Parts: sequence; C-alpha cells; structure tokens
Amino acid sequence: MPQINESLLRQVRGDAERYWTRVQQVSDARVLGVEINTRVGFPTILREIRGFAQALEQVGYRLARSSENIIPELAELAGRHGHDLSWFFDVPYPENRQFQYRNWEEINLALPNLATRILTLTHQAEVHYWHLRHEREPESVAIKRRLDASRRRLLRIAKKATLVD
Repeated sequence: MPQINESLLRQVRGDAERYWTRVQQVSDARVLGVEINTRVGFPTILREIRGFAQALEQVGYRLARSSENIIPELAELAGRHGHDLSWFFDVPYPENRQFQYRNWEEINLALPNLATRILTLTHQAEVHYWHLRHEREPESVAIKRRLDASRRRLLRIAKKATLVD
C-alpha cells in the first residue's frame, strides 16, 4: 500500500468539508429549492436515486391509467351534455392514434426503460464504490460483506433486468 501524505490528506478533507458546507448553505437558503443533504454518504444517495427511479415508474403507471381512461371519460362527459361521441370509437387505428394512443411509447417504453437503466446504474455504481473502499481497507470484514452483497445484487439484476420494446 502506498504511503499516505497526512498533510495532503488533511488539506483534501478540509477542502471537501468547506465545499459541502457551502453547498448546504446555498441549498438551505433557497425557498422551494431542491434539497441537498450534504451530510449523507454515497450509499444513501444511491438509495435515494433508486427511490426516485421507482417513483418515476409509478408516475408512468398512473399516466398509463389516465391515458387509457381519458377518451371514455370524455365520451361520458359529452353524453351528459347531450353530445354523442360514439363515432370516435369507430375511427380506425392509426387514424385515431394521435388521440387514443397519444403518449403510448413514452408511457409504456420510455419511462420503464429509463427507470430500469437508472436502477441498474445505481447498483453498478454501488459495486464500484465498495470496490474502492475495499481497496483502501482490505482488512475490513464489514466492507467486504457490503461489497459481496452489492456484487450479488448486481448479478441478479444483470440476469433479470430487461428493457421493454
């Protein structure tokens, strides 16, 4: 293991601490600004990204249900006001695509594929993080356990993660 220059290490850590303090101050000062919690580490940030990716999937599901229901809901509303839209359901695809299937690709392909890629990349980044930690602290059993667990998760994902088409 190469010799560590303690003075340089303290300088780097001090610089990083000053930077993160400034980011936290700027973030805290903004009204309705995006919260940046500078006190969390890399694994926590990855968990938050995964949570947002899963939330993105849920938004896609809700948009899909909304998109499926808009035409029947519009027809029902028109019917309550004396208008008949039954002719619309007789318009063949692809002529009605701009209305009936307006956001189909984005909802059913783009959003799920983006979420899958984000989740996969966060697991890949986690493996790299624990590899770097293990290189710096090869005797740490706790770090080795986390590395092994993250490797197993990424292998499971590599075997089953699929893009929709």
